[in-house]
This record gives sequence, structure tokens and C-alpha cells, in this order.
Amino acid sequence: MFFSESVLSRPFKMGGIQGRLSLDPGGVLFSLGAFPIALGSQGAGSLTLDFGKDHSLLRQSLIRFPAIHAQALVLKAGKTPRLSSMWALRPLIQPSGFFRGVTKAGTPLSLTKAASRTRFYLRNDGPGAVRIATYVGSTRVGPVTRVPERCAVDVLLPSRAARIQVETNKADPVDVVYK
Repeated sequence: MFFSESVLSRPFKMGGIQGRLSLDPGGVLFSLGAFPIALGSQGAGSLTLDFGKDHSLLRQSLIRFPAIHAQALVLKAGKTPRLSSMWALRPLIQPSGFFRGVTKAGTPLSLTKAASRTRFYLRNDGPGAVRIATYVGSTRVGPVTRVPERCAVDVLLPSRAARIQVETNKADPVDVVYK
């Protein structure tokens, strides 16, 4: 089982493995490596993670992540390795240092980007997918990042961008948390 605090905007295929990796390999949690899980003959298993007492250092560190995602790499003798679907957890509704926003069709969340800013972290609480786009005036610059519902991404921002815009096609409001 692998964990990450953010996901890729486009999951990618790895040679020799069925399925696609959604987790961000650059994430802090992903860098901890795999947590092995033994499965029974029926293909079921569980992983018990002991985070310690209520105020343990590990528990207090993990709760500060705006989202935690997990994906399993399943290895079975004689079978092609495969990646499971992704699982997501939001430890806090609005983590410390983050802001809450809303976007809907025709009313994007628009934020001014400082020249020195290089990254933008967004968690999509849904319902529905959102897109992160960057602009100079009314001209879109850089790639558009798609963020599925209940996922979080860490986006590298183009240096020349002056504005960050979070957009959706949904008529109803879509909640996001960002930093």
C-alpha cells in the first residue's frame, strides 16, 4: 500500500503493471515507501496503522495534511502486478493555513498570483470535478490541471501567470480548500 497527500491530474500507466498510478510520487507520504499487507487466499486483507495516542507526534503530523490518498500495488505469483483504485481521506475539513472557496459554472474562484509564487495546493471537496487554470490578463498560460472530486493536487505554477482560476462546469457549488 502506498500513500500520498496529493494526486496526479492525469493518472499514468507503468509498463508491466495493470491499472494506472493516481498518487503523486513527489509527495511526502509517498516517499515513505510501501507498507506491506498480507492477503488471505480470498484476496482480502487489512493494514492496521497505529498512529499512537491522541496527541502523538505522528497523529498530530498526519492530521495536518489536507488529504491522504492510498493505492495498493497487488503482487500475486504468476499474475501481472496491478494497481488498485484510489482511496481518499480528509483528516480535517479546513487544515490550518488553508482557505475555503466555492466555484460553480459561470462563477470561477479567481485568485491573484504573486510573482514569487511557484506552487498551488488544492483539495476538491466536491461535488464534481474542477479545473485549475492560470492566466495573464485573459490569456490562458500553462497547462490546465483537472482535479477529480475528493482529490488534492499540488500544482507547479507558470512564472509568468498573474492569476489562478478554479473552474467547473457544475451548476451547483463545488467546495474547495486551497493554499
